[in-house]
Amino acid sequence: MPSRNVRRGEASATIASRNRAFSPLVALIALLLASLLPIPVHAQEFGGVATLGDDQGLLDRLSVQVSALPAAPEGQVYRVWLLSQERRLARPVGELAPDETGAASLTWSQPAAENLLGQYSQVMVSLEAQDDQPQAQPSGALVLQGEVDRGALVQTRRLLFRWPDSRYGLASLEGLRRLSGLALVQALILRDDAQAENLGGAQRKAEHLVNLLEGQYLVQGQPGGLFGDLNHDGKVEDPGDGVGLIRYTWGALDQAQIAWAQALDTQVAETAQGLAPTLQYVLAWEGFARDAGVELAQTDDPGRAQELAEALVTATERIAAGIEARGDPVLEQVAADEGLRPAYGQAVELVRMPLRRLEGGG
Repeated sequence: MPSRNVRRGEASATIASRNRAFSPLVALIALLLASLLPIPVHAQEFGGVATLGDDQGLLDRLSVQVSALPAAPEGQVYRVWLLSQERRLARPVGELAPDETGAASLTWSQPAAENLLGQYSQVMVSLEAQDDQPQAQPSGALVLQGEVDRGALVQTRRLLFRWPDSRYGLASLEGLRRLSGLALVQALILRDDAQAENLGGAQRKAEHLVNLLEGQYLVQGQPGGLFGDLNHDGKVEDPGDGVGLIRYTWGALDQAQIAWAQALDTQVAETAQGLAPTLQYVLAWEGFARDAGVELAQTDDPGRAQELAEALVTATERIAAGIEARGDPVLEQVAADEGLRPAYGQAVELVRMPLRRLEGGG
């Protein structure tokens, strides 16, 4: 008996011979009719994407979207799971119910608004028995799987979950978001004081701003070079967390560069690499703001103080827009005018997990 490949070849030759017998018009009609027929869902390659995003907290929401997913067999459901890297920790978060096209979606938020990236780095979809008590681990056929790039996982967590050099366990980009917003507030209050010719108030806020930028623990536990009592009132005031906006930015840049070098996926590497221009832009404005703040804290000229105050608002707007502009019309406009891709939004792309069909799944 001919082999399967030989038989397929013979069948293909027979079909080709028959097709040549059709007139071009008949062949065209057949093609048009075929194009009108729907492609069965089971004949399409199904897949999807899982993403982490912000709800009440940082990366505390999971969103899953799939397409071309066949209907689940009778008595079974598609269950979505969050899993740790080694799959020792698993959490069922809901079920997918595909429509007639195979499309389905799910959104789930961590009840305590905890950052999901701290414990989980994988998303799976499995076929499970339809019951009211999900098991602690997937037990049925695994259908779809996606994960944060393993090569860049440590650096992604340092960017978006926890950075070891932070004082209170913040991620480097979370620290940047908090302190950049605080720096802008200081600059706005400073400008109001300068315009009202309240030079003492403006100088005090200038000290706040410089210390917030420099940080108390910039190098090996020592204060940043310009950290201190800049307005000479006998007090050292820092509204930040002691780490410093500049150090958070350098930390984020370092982690992004390591993620670029170690990522297994080319797209993830490109995403990590794309953070560098924005963070370098932010660093340049941070240096400008620090120097302008030092000058303002020590000037006796109200007119010069007003000029510096305007420059500090401009600088801190650009710093904040480079980190996260979403939801603030002023910062969104700054980002658009400057051609910026805010760093936080770019970094979240690192936790976008394409869901791919597992061998034998579905």
